[in-house]
Amino acid sequence: MELIAKHNEEHPADFKKYDSIEYKHVFNESREQGKTVLDGLRLPVGADVTNTNLNELQLILLNAQGADFRGSTIRNTDMFGADMSETNLNDLDLSTTKLFHACFSGASLENVNFSENKSLKFTRFSEANLQKANFNNTKLHCANFKKANLEGATLKGADLTGANLKGTDFTNADLRNVDMTEDELLASGAILTGAKVGNNSTWKELL
Repeated sequence: MELIAKHNEEHPADFKKYDSIEYKHVFNESREQGKTVLDGLRLPVGADVTNTNLNELQLILLNAQGADFRGSTIRNTDMFGADMSETNLNDLDLSTTKLFHACFSGASLENVNFSENKSLKFTRFSEANLQKANFNNTKLHCANFKKANLEGATLKGADLTGANLKGTDFTNADLRNVDMTEDELLASGAILTGAKVGNNSTWKELL
């Protein structure tokens, strides 16, 4: 596609008027052309990016509001500062995706695997659906989880230093070994009904 061929940092490809494209073909063509750096790429709201190979691409500042990424692979991909608000990424593995300063506000991220990801600092998850997501041993320094739904999620050993947890729903979540005390969690403004707190040997469920 000519737009991909002409894409560069100063003049990023803008697909916003092409709302009926299956973007797996766009990204496949990009690979065939040897273009793996697609910084600033803009997709139309609600773009179909299902079942797409996005592994090892550089998608810094990607604009993909409302896009559907279900069934795609996004491993070792750099999505620094990407706007992923209102997207659907249910069941994906994002454990190796660089997501510093990315925005997932209002996104659907059920059962997503973020485990061991150290590049989630300053990421915004406000009002996102993160039910049963895996955040074990992640770095979430200053992440924004305001009013996010993390019911049944696991965050064992997560670094939540400076995170915004106001109104965050941690119902039945596993918060053992996070770097916040029980008192700090209770004071955070989060919903903690049934959440596991403490450490592996000494823990309890909050009422």
